[in-house]
Amino acid sequence: MRLKAMTSASVLALCLGFAGGLMGPSAAAAQVSYTLSDFTGKSVHSAEDMVRHIPNFVLSGSNGNGNVLIDGQRPGEGLSEALRRVPASMVERIERIPAGTGSHDFQGHNELINIVRKPTDKPVVTLNYGGNIYTGGRVKPQFGLTWLKKRAGKTLEAGLNYFQNNDDGTGRGDKYTTYADGTEKHHITQSRGNSEGLEARVKWAGSAYGGYMSLEGKVRPQVSGFDADYTGDTLESEARKTENLNTEFSGSYNRDVVNNVNLRLDMWARENRNTYERNYLRPTYTSDYVEEKITAEGNLSGQATWRKNSALTLQAGAEHRYNVFDSESLSTGSWMTPDDIVTPGVVHGEENRGKVYISSNWRPADNITIDGGLMVETADIYHRGTYSARETYSYSRPRLSVNWRPDDRLQVRISREREVGGLGYWDFVSVAQWQYEKPEQLLAPVNLVPYRQWADQISLDYRFADKGQLVINYQQYQIEDAIERVPVYTENAVHDAVGNIGDGENQRLSTRLSLPTDGLLTDEGGMVHFNATWNESEVTDPVTGEKRRISGQTPVTLSLNFSQDKPLYSWGWSVDKGWDNTTWRYNQVSRSLGSPWVSLYAEYRPNHKLAIRGELQNLGSRTSTYEATRYEGLRGISEVAYHESSVRDSEPRLYLRIRNEL
Repeated sequence: MRLKAMTSASVLALCLGFAGGLMGPSAAAAQVSYTLSDFTGKSVHSAEDMVRHIPNFVLSGSNGNGNVLIDGQRPGEGLSEALRRVPASMVERIERIPAGTGSHDFQGHNELINIVRKPTDKPVVTLNYGGNIYTGGRVKPQFGLTWLKKRAGKTLEAGLNYFQNNDDGTGRGDKYTTYADGTEKHHITQSRGNSEGLEARVKWAGSAYGGYMSLEGKVRPQVSGFDADYTGDTLESEARKTENLNTEFSGSYNRDVVNNVNLRLDMWARENRNTYERNYLRPTYTSDYVEEKITAEGNLSGQATWRKNSALTLQAGAEHRYNVFDSESLSTGSWMTPDDIVTPGVVHGEENRGKVYISSNWRPADNITIDGGLMVETADIYHRGTYSARETYSYSRPRLSVNWRPDDRLQVRISREREVGGLGYWDFVSVAQWQYEKPEQLLAPVNLVPYRQWADQISLDYRFADKGQLVINYQQYQIEDAIERVPVYTENAVHDAVGNIGDGENQRLSTRLSLPTDGLLTDEGGMVHFNATWNESEVTDPVTGEKRRISGQTPVTLSLNFSQDKPLYSWGWSVDKGWDNTTWRYNQVSRSLGSPWVSLYAEYRPNHKLAIRGELQNLGSRTSTYEATRYEGLRGISEVAYHESSVRDSEPRLYLRIRNEL
C-alpha cells in the first residue's frame, strides 16, 4: 500500500528505542509518595489536578484497566471522571508504585498511581453549577452535586446532575440538488434540537466478607426533541420526541483466597425504557410513527489471579453477557384507507455472549515485560418477529506483547493480537430478514459474520523534561470478512443491507506530543499538545470490484491545544481539524466534511475549594457539509440520478461553570 513513510517512521521509532537501550537498564525504582503540600504553588482542586502535575506520568487506560487506583482499587469508569470527583482536600497521599513492587496487578503498565483518600468526620460536598449560553440569548443550565464521606475503611458517595443541552447538529442549512437534466432545486432547512435530563447515583465501597466490595446504582431520565421545517417547492415539517429512562446497578468483590491468589467478581445490569414518536407533514402527505422498546443487558465475570512472585502473574477468567430487546411499533399515515386494519409490529431479540481466557504477565528483567493470553469468545443472536432467526459464532483470540523499558524515560512496545468485531443486533436483522423470511427472493447469497483481524503494533513512548512526552504508534490490521453496506439482489429490485465484503487491510500511524513551553513561549506552566493520526486502508468494493478505502474513514485527523497553569488561574486554547470521510453504498457515494472547531478557555482558582471557568466554544462556527451522488441503479453501470449538497453552520457558545467545595 501507500504507507512507506509510515513504515519508515515506525522502524525509526524502534531503532531509537534500541539506541536508548545501549545506556543499559536502570535499577528498579522505589515507591514514592506525594501529599497536598508537594503541590504548593500549583492550582489543584481535585485528584485529577494533582495527578496532572506529577512529573513524567500520563494517564493511561480506563474502565478497569487503567494505571490509576483509588484506595487500592481500579475505577470502573473513565479515569479523569473518577479523579475529578475526589477533592484535593480529601487526598491523604498519592503513591507512585513502580512495576515489580507491592502486590498490585499492573496489567502491563510500568507503574501505578494510587490515590489514598483520608477519613473524614463530616461529608465533603462539592457543587457545580453553570451552563451554555448560545447566540440569541438562549441559556441551557447545568447543575451538579457530589456528597462524599469516608470512615473506618468504608466510602459512601452520592451525586446528582441536572443538564440541558442544545443539539449542535441543528440550525439553518441549505441543500442544493442538481438532477441529470440540469434542473437545480434549493431547499432551506431550519431545525432545532435539545435535550433535558437528570442523573442520580449512589456508591458504597469498603471492606466486607474478608475482601473489598463496591456497589453502585444510577438512574437517568432524559427527554430530547427535534423539529425542522424544510422549505423548497413546498413547505414540509418534521417533529421527533424521545423519552428515555435508564437504570443501572453494578458491583464488584475481590479478596485474597489463599497465598498470592486473588479472586475478583464483577457484575452490572442496565435497563433502558424508550418511547419514540415521529411526525412528518407534507401538503398532501402525513406520516406518524410510534415505537416503545425495552432493552435490558447484563454482565457477570470472574477472574482468578495468581502472583507467583514479583516477576510472574497468571490469570484465568470467564465472562457472560446478555442483551434482551423488546419493541412494539405502529406506523400510520395518509396512505391508509378507512378499511385498513392497523397492526403493531412486535419484535423480540436476544444476544448471549461468553468469554473464557487465560493470560500471563512475566518480567524476565526489571525493564522487560511479556504479556500473553488466549481468549475464546462465543456469541448467540436470536430474533423473533414476523420470522425467527438465530446464529451462533465462536472465535479464538490469542495475543502477545513485549514491553521494553531501557530507562525511566523510554518505553518500546511490540504486540500482535487477533481481534473479533462485535456483530450488532440490527446489523444481524438487516440480513436475517432475507436469509430467513424471504430466501426465495434472493438471486445471490448474503453473508454476515463478525469481522476478524490480526492487529500488529509497534510503539515508542519517550518522556522528557518534567512533563514532556512523545508517542509514536504504528498499527497494521489484516482484516477478514470486512463489514460494510452491500447490495442485496432480488427478483424485482436491488436492496441495501449490512454484509461481508471480503478481506482487507488497514494501517494507522499516530503520534502524540506534549511539549512544555517553559522558557520558550511562556515563563512557567505552559504546555502544547499535538495529536495526529494517518489512516490508509484497502478493501474491495462489493459493487465495482475496485480497491478503495474503508467507508467512513477519515484519512488524517489533527488537533493542537495549548494550556498554561498558574497558581491562581489557567488558560488555553484548542483547535481540532475536523473530519473528511467518504461512504459507499450500492447506488450512492457520499462525502461528509467538518471544518475546524476552535475553543478558548480561562479558569480562576482563588483557593483549593473554588474554581470559576469560562469557555468560548466553536469560535469558528463549524460548518458541516454533506455531498452525495445518487445513481439510478448500481454504481458504475447506471446513470447519475442527481447530485446533492447540504451546508449547515453551527453556532458558537459560551460555557460557564462554578465549582465550589463546601
